[in-house]
Amino acid sequence: MRIKKKLQIQITELEMSLDVANKTNIDLQKVIKKQSLQLTELQAHYEDVQRQLQATLDQYGIAQRRLAGMNGELEEVRSSLDSANRAKRTVEIQCEEAATRINELSVVNVNLVSLKSKLEQELSVVSSDYEEVSKELRISDERYQKVTVELKHVIEQVHEEQERIVKLETIKKSLEVEVKVCPDLCKS
Repeated sequence: MRIKKKLQIQITELEMSLDVANKTNIDLQKVIKKQSLQLTELQAHYEDVQRQLQATLDQYGIAQRRLAGMNGELEEVRSSLDSANRAKRTVEIQCEEAATRINELSVVNVNLVSLKSKLEQELSVVSSDYEEVSKELRISDERYQKVTVELKHVIEQVHEEQERIVKLETIKKSLEVEVKVCPDLCKS
């Protein structure tokens, strides 16, 4: 009689444990679903960040090409300025054409100074654009790093939850076997 009562108590305790394990399993499945949704959202966010990063890199490449073009134009302006200085020396030697040549060179110099000023302004704009692109690139990189860390953390949590589920399944199966064996033991 005592053995039967003990077995009934054990069965009741096992059933309570099984209920708790089932509830925990349901809760864990809910957590897994929630984390799966979070992972999907993080992946979408990661893809958005990647697209933004690629767009930023494309803008950066365009800015670099523009800067290279401006540098070429600046070299051309410097070359033109050197040519103008040589022409000026030649004009000083040739006194007969001095008056007309000086006027022509003055006009050329004004145009060159204007062009140089314009190029300096454009170079300033390009430099400003380059700084903005660099800043956006840094911000995108920081976002990417944060998303990567969050993603790793979520993946670790999912793995831990999966391991817990496997352990609970093992405990559940063990309890089911014990519950099946208990009636046989009760009969003996």
